[in-house]
Amino acid sequence: MSILAAQFDYPGFKAACHLVNTGIVPFAFFMAVIGFIQAWTSGSGDLEHKKNSFVTFIVIIGLLALWYPPQGQPSIVQGLWELFTGPNSISENIGAPTELETDGKLAALVATETLASVAKDKEENPGESGRQWSEYLQQVAGLGGIFFLQFAKILQNMSLMIAGALGSFFFGLMMFQQTRSTAITFMLVTVSVAMWPFGWALARFGTNFLLTLALESMGTSAVAGKVFNNDPFGAMTAISWSAVVSAWIVVTTAGIPFFLQQLVSYGAASFGGQFLGSAQGTALGGLMEGRAPVGGIGVGSGAPQAALSGSRAALPSSSIPEALRLTR
Repeated sequence: MSILAAQFDYPGFKAACHLVNTGIVPFAFFMAVIGFIQAWTSGSGDLEHKKNSFVTFIVIIGLLALWYPPQGQPSIVQGLWELFTGPNSISENIGAPTELETDGKLAALVATETLASVAKDKEENPGESGRQWSEYLQQVAGLGGIFFLQFAKILQNMSLMIAGALGSFFFGLMMFQQTRSTAITFMLVTVSVAMWPFGWALARFGTNFLLTLALESMGTSAVAGKVFNNDPFGAMTAISWSAVVSAWIVVTTAGIPFFLQQLVSYGAASFGGQFLGSAQGTALGGLMEGRAPVGGIGVGSGAPQAALSGSRAALPSSSIPEALRLTR
């Protein structure tokens, strides 16, 4: 666990997010009631449609109550954090090297490279105490990845708290067909953000492999001798190891969130196709990528009529009533 980023409890910011959520909940509840009344009184009067509207309303009430209640009470957001980030989380129990292990190896690598460069500078410039640019480059390259990862963790924790603060507003939108896709997208993105530490834990397997290989290479007489004997190739080998490890940390730290978002989107589509039917499952998976579901509005989509017209063109005339009934 890192001191800066692994602690979920930023007291002042977290208290402010809880306060914002408390203020939004009554407004979101009012929105949900209006949407429920509208869904119950409008449409074809189909009993299944009314039943689905009632179930959706109950789900929304449960989300409003459990999403991010006042501090000290169990919440869905806190549960997501504990599932993927907490001390006994999935991320801590997959057998990946700990951050302390990888940070310790990286510090040892940087220290080895720095000592080699200092000895090299003394041979090249006897009597001078000034450090060369290569020594600073090694330290920046080696430790830059660690600071980038800590920044990403702080961003992830604060993003979860912001999601807790604003989630109730999005849940209020779920009762309206035109804005339901936005609410579902919000929930899926929140889940993917909570999963970031799990992806970073998997990436530590690669980080540990690179660090072990680098330390073994730096410890051999051939490479170490080249560095200390003022061989330019040996010096560049030392710098390159720091750059490679740091680049790996930066790329995985920044790239894993995008990969997880696509993974959650694919999982939502698969789940929807298995349990909700192929049409609704495809629509659910498309929400994360900004595609409009049939008969509704997706993020970044056009008018409802345009989406509806496209679905009519793609379906046989006999299947249009069934498709419309599924998406009501």
